[in-house]
Amino acid sequence: MKNWLIIGAGVSGKAAALYLRARGHGVRISEKRWLEPAERDGLVDVGVDVRDAGHDVNHLDAIDAVVVSPGVATNHFLVRSALQRGLAIVPEIELALDEVRGPLLAVTGTNGKSTTCAMIAHLLEGLGQRPILAGNFGIPLSHFLIDGPTHAPVVLEVSSYQLEFCDRLRSRSAAVLNLDADHLRRHVTLDNYLASKWKLLEQCESGGTVILPAELDDRAARLRLMPPRARKLTVGIGSSDADVVLHQRQVRERGGSQLADLGVLPWSEPHNDYNAMVAMLLTASIVPESLSVLAHLLRDFRGLPHRCQPIGELRHRPVIDDSKATNVAATLAAVMSFEEPVTLLVGGEPKGDAWEALLEARGTIDHVVAFGEAAPLIERTLCGRVEVTCYASLRDCLEDAERWARREGGPILFSPGCSSFDEFADFEDRGRFFQRWLSSRQDAGGREVVANGASPFGR
Repeated sequence: MKNWLIIGAGVSGKAAALYLRARGHGVRISEKRWLEPAERDGLVDVGVDVRDAGHDVNHLDAIDAVVVSPGVATNHFLVRSALQRGLAIVPEIELALDEVRGPLLAVTGTNGKSTTCAMIAHLLEGLGQRPILAGNFGIPLSHFLIDGPTHAPVVLEVSSYQLEFCDRLRSRSAAVLNLDADHLRRHVTLDNYLASKWKLLEQCESGGTVILPAELDDRAARLRLMPPRARKLTVGIGSSDADVVLHQRQVRERGGSQLADLGVLPWSEPHNDYNAMVAMLLTASIVPESLSVLAHLLRDFRGLPHRCQPIGELRHRPVIDDSKATNVAATLAAVMSFEEPVTLLVGGEPKGDAWEALLEARGTIDHVVAFGEAAPLIERTLCGRVEVTCYASLRDCLEDAERWARREGGPILFSPGCSSFDEFADFEDRGRFFQRWLSSRQDAGGREVVANGASPFGR
């Protein structure tokens, strides 16, 4: 048995602690914040040594190995100190891998990871299997394996943060969906960001399949990243010179043979067609079904909350919650899925993205309503080419809806393109806030209630 230090007492850290204690290991947790009494008691009751209210190098004393949570950077002083002491560093996502006895499918990318993973799980369930959906999706893998090994297929959403420490994430098949400028405060350059994602493909089993956009394959070759051992399948959209291409809702092999018709699916967003194509290809790598059969199994897939989710109407205009859009590329994809001009609500904590990208879709943007820390930058970038109205916060923006929502126009799209941390805990918290606001303006029948001057938020 070993003595483990877990850095971080978030969801992943707690799951890792319970997993290790269930196997008789000694566990200590180092956490920078004060834990709530219930949190602390839940860990102490199972024998965890809790060290909260600040990290300290002494927390490494008498420790044999270290588990890091996704939020812990490679240059964290405890990580550096652990390496200097010769201690093994294990990411939570790899901690329980030896107890995964069924096929493991892994997905990473800047945008679309959760939806693609949910689609894969939906397909496997439709084929009579009971997959485990874990990782960055919300529930740590170690949580599912506390009671012992599993032979079920595992669908794992993996972020670049989780991949930084990975060196044995042996998936059966894996995909990198896309790569756009995001998390550059952590990775600094796009090439570093790609190298982090690429580790997932490098570590895929030799008998498996790796899926990636053709342009990323070219970029990786220029960077001389190690080629994957698994069979490589490139994907693309439109006229792309890839092995599998999505064109006008048809999935085709290079050369033109049709593999599936996505016109049977209940959505119209091109980015979700792309996610579906990758989900079907990954699923087909472990089950003997055609893509055509898999496409029909996706007909009753209804998507995830806060991802281009219709939530009601305002001034007889559809309102769409796309709070999951935390970078400009995701917002651009959402905007371009509409045929009529939208009123676009964007803003929050900026990530350094290039807002000029939205000008690609300016014919589909009627009015930009910008809020939060990013609002001045958005206004400077877009003003003169797109009408922009600015607010200090999302709350201020929504309280002034009588002004910007009176305009004639198409859908109102809430797709922030920024982090939520300037006002909210995460994108889900932000999305729930937005949905509560819209609900406060409607009666039980979904009809809009004319505002009487009172704030729906309280004070």
